[in-house]
Amino acid sequence: SNDDLKQFIDDKYLQSGKTIQERIDIIQSNYKGVIYYPHYRIEQENKNSRLLTRETATKIENTVKDIQQSKTHERLFDGGYSELTIIAYDESRGEWVKARLDKVTADNKLIDVKTIYDLSVGQITRDIDQKLYSIQGAFYHYVARLAGFNLEQDVFGLLFVEWDTYQRSLLVEI
Repeated sequence: SNDDLKQFIDDKYLQSGKTIQERIDIIQSNYKGVIYYPHYRIEQENKNSRLLTRETATKIENTVKDIQQSKTHERLFDGGYSELTIIAYDESRGEWVKARLDKVTADNKLIDVKTIYDLSVGQITRDIDQKLYSIQGAFYHYVARLAGFNLEQDVFGLLFVEWDTYQRSLLVEI
């Protein structure tokens, strides 16, 4: 804040400036590593970075609350394993393989959580086809089988989550 700038200038016995920009320039000419956070944040958001705005974070939090209160959550997330990492040695390939499973339900079904632009049938179909989610699910099953982890075979669920326009989710089973 402007008060923080003034305090920094006072603490370092620097020449004072009249405007926020003058104060920033004075500080940065003497201390190259100092970043004025509001400018940094705007700069990062303009770069379309992976930082979240408060508005986006709030939408995500609301989406999580909605999912936690849904029948889907009750069905999928009571029991089982979350964020399960499986590493196994594949003798046929002579290398280690790794799978990070978002959720294994209490009845050993694999669920992967995916964010999506919108929950239209067209968008879901495109994402499944273009992002090769069925191949990902098959690979996760393969690694789990190598490690002796008993997943229900030929079952893979995708929990698609949208928070951009609407805060909602949809379970698709493959």
